[in-house]
Amino acid sequence: MLDILGGTYEWQNWGWNALTIGSLGTIVFTFVQGWGLWKQKQAIWNAESGESVSVSWFSYFTFFFIAFLFYGIHIASVAVIMNGLLAILHVPILVGLWRFKGFTRYEKIQLVPFAGMVPAMALLPWKDELFLIFSFGTLYSLGTQPWELWKTKKTGVVEIRLVGVYFLATFFWVIYSFAVGEWVLRITTPTSLILLGLTSVLWFKYRGNKRD
Repeated sequence: MLDILGGTYEWQNWGWNALTIGSLGTIVFTFVQGWGLWKQKQAIWNAESGESVSVSWFSYFTFFFIAFLFYGIHIASVAVIMNGLLAILHVPILVGLWRFKGFTRYEKIQLVPFAGMVPAMALLPWKDELFLIFSFGTLYSLGTQPWELWKTKKTGVVEIRLVGVYFLATFFWVIYSFAVGEWVLRITTPTSLILLGLTSVLWFKYRGNKRD
């Protein structure tokens, strides 16, 4: 066990530095994100509704986090591996959206390439290149949530606590990405922060509008 821990990126660079602070922050917020995801699941299942919640966001992230888990194993990063485990909590949200909101034809078609991320990351040797492609895909999926809010002009069952903890967690990922020098993360994490901020702004803008 100690040999495995000693081989991780975080252990090898442990100290009072941005990488350690960013890593610890992302690990702590993995648990907070888990709480936020559980709240989103409860909001959907208790209301039996998926109004204003982006199917593309949660369907993409479900499979992305599984692929992220394999990538974390590849680069021997505790922070990445733990974050990848959040895929488990995305599943009941996705099932709830399927049951109570339904998927459009386009959203059903999307599931095929989204699910393909998992075997691609697990089996193909070009993991860094795949991570680059998949990471840019997260920007598309995150962007669909503010678009959904703008389109419906209602907050529906979008859980603002989840958006908030994702925003804070992403802030630590920004620190982590600049500390480890991952140029992909240096692009995607600040952009994700902006998209989550926009989602928050629109949520507060439309929160007085009644749900169907």
